[in-house]
Amino acid sequence: MSIFTRSKLLIFIILLLVATNISTIVTVWHKTNNQSEQYNIVSDNNIDQPRLQRGRHFRDELNLSPEQFRQFRQFRQQYHPIVHDLKTQMNYKRVELLNELSKVQPDTLILNQISIDIGVMHTEMKMATNAYFINMKSVCSPQQQEKLTEVFKAMLNPKNNMNMPNQGRQNRFPGKGRNSIDNY
Repeated sequence: MSIFTRSKLLIFIILLLVATNISTIVTVWHKTNNQSEQYNIVSDNNIDQPRLQRGRHFRDELNLSPEQFRQFRQFRQQYHPIVHDLKTQMNYKRVELLNELSKVQPDTLILNQISIDIGVMHTEMKMATNAYFINMKSVCSPQQQEKLTEVFKAMLNPKNNMNMPNQGRQNRFPGKGRNSIDNY
């Protein structure tokens, strides 16, 4: 293979990798910053949960007293910054993972460490979600606790994945993204 042909091939490969990285970054950026759309969550139990009115949804579904509603809002205000930060960090890690995978010779040690980091953050997010649910449950009456459990179960399908369509698009990754239980 001549040097001229070889250098053309290398330039083509580099351009292809740059284009792949740019499209990946743009996609992740678009997904994380396109929060203006409103999604409705519909379960098998036909419990409609509007994305932008979740606090009121819980108030209405559980018939919360003003004091209970105040506590729910407080729990939510504590929970959401934690989950939002974790999701942002996980998105950056996913971009790092894709960038490493896009390399001609991906380093499996780096890939494994990024995967471990994502797993740790995912665990932290689930633990925060558990604490959030337990906090909400602690201020509910026994009847409200049953209804709260129904609301949370309504967000899960039998495989414990999120059962929320993405407005006309099939959700390829159940339990991930804007419609996840972690957004509650």
